[in-house]
Amino acid sequence: MLSTITSGVIKGIEGQKVNIETCIGNGLPNFNIVGLASKSVIESRERIRSAIIHSGYDFPHGHITVNLSPASLNKNGSHLDLPIAIGVLSSTLVVNSRKAKAYAVIGELSLSGRIMPIDGVLPLIIAFRESGIKKVILPVRNVKEASMVEGISVIGVKKLEDAIVAINNELSEGDTFPIANNSSERIEECDYSDIKGQEYAKRALVVAAAGKHPLLMIGPPGCGKTMLAKRMPTILTPITNSELLETTIIHSVAGHLNKGSNNLINRPFRSPHHTISRAALLGGGVYPLPGELSLAHNGVLFLDEFCEFDSGQIEALRQPLEDHKIVISRQGITYEFPCRALVVMAANPCPCGFFGSESNECTCTAQEIARYRRRMSGPILDRIDLQLTMQEVRYEDLKFEKSEKNKVLDSETMSSMVSDAVKFSKLEGRDEKCGNISDKKIRDACLLGNLENKFLENAYDRLNLSPRSYIRTLKVARTIADIEQERKVSLAHLAEALGYRCSEFDMGKDKI
Repeated sequence: MLSTITSGVIKGIEGQKVNIETCIGNGLPNFNIVGLASKSVIESRERIRSAIIHSGYDFPHGHITVNLSPASLNKNGSHLDLPIAIGVLSSTLVVNSRKAKAYAVIGELSLSGRIMPIDGVLPLIIAFRESGIKKVILPVRNVKEASMVEGISVIGVKKLEDAIVAINNELSEGDTFPIANNSSERIEECDYSDIKGQEYAKRALVVAAAGKHPLLMIGPPGCGKTMLAKRMPTILTPITNSELLETTIIHSVAGHLNKGSNNLINRPFRSPHHTISRAALLGGGVYPLPGELSLAHNGVLFLDEFCEFDSGQIEALRQPLEDHKIVISRQGITYEFPCRALVVMAANPCPCGFFGSESNECTCTAQEIARYRRRMSGPILDRIDLQLTMQEVRYEDLKFEKSEKNKVLDSETMSSMVSDAVKFSKLEGRDEKCGNISDKKIRDACLLGNLENKFLENAYDRLNLSPRSYIRTLKVARTIADIEQERKVSLAHLAEALGYRCSEFDMGKDKI
């Protein structure tokens, strides 16, 4: 008998519907799976056979052929175990084949028949909903994650027998088999009020957070670069439902949701070590998965010790910083991963970290400093909107008295500045982007007068700006004006924006 079960596969971060056709005919006992199935799918034959037997059902002894349609699409993933098993049992009339057509099925089987949680549930659920499927059977530990998608019922099952009962008895969403979940996400409490003596840097962080501008902090060890970056999520605007769904899809596909036990609730903050591989940073693999840059989508990617990263990885950031997406081609298939993340970088001015320091002597040679700084090329610096040179913190700055509390910017104040800037940008018709808008619109959004244009012309010639850096300066100035709640960009806004482009790296090249 021929049966058809609906399931799906993942391509990049998108789900695609797949029909699993099962036919059991006469002949020598055999179990074949066709339709561009990967090794993980082929190996499912032994898991399915054992799961059916240990669940108390007879495994058919005929010639079994399973076709994964469309046959031109690569199939990968252990989540096809359960739908193939249901297809086999539907062909033997254990499962009602007519009722089974109303469901989409996903899940991994153990040898005992238990249904294990899987990765990539969200894009599959969305694909099922778009194809008209109203009900989905999936592992019970993935129910919480799948429930983020509206307009489709999800039924969680613990074992193969539960899935058969759900189909034959037509259980509804309310009849799901529950599982206790006491896990909770602990968020470390931190505040910018903990950091003293870097008020200028905090101002730059507010500008970066409001306009999602890439930020580079250059300074000696211990000046607070890492502490400043790690507190960036505390001043970003709250994540919206649509952004949360987009980000959760990426983490789901990458397997970073702990198999459905924990869901994202805040903007992500990713801080990979500088020894990370290129594929892990940008994404890749035989079946490409999102990298750290995409995992930070709608959040913050912090690259500490930026000059210690491989130069090839640094240069590979050029396109993502502008296009906010990563395109990977494998075996004639193109995968696209979004990466609209706020990229924050931190670096020392030289290998020992004390070049230009007033209190410590630099021990690096001119050749070592030049080699160190060559890892950050001109094209990369041109794409970094805010380049902040930080100084060592003096002892006087560390003193804290109650009367001085209002002088220290805290996360609440900085968050309010960012929120007000975003609200002002929305009122002006630029959504929540502030100055981070298209190149065509930025000139009209700045409303520059003759004096401002003359100032920019002089700065363009004297600072040897490129057309890209000129446009990015306008974008930063527009963001600063939004923070100040002003419709026109003034000389003060332009001067501040230009001040952020004169980094220690640029100024130090002439000294080496």
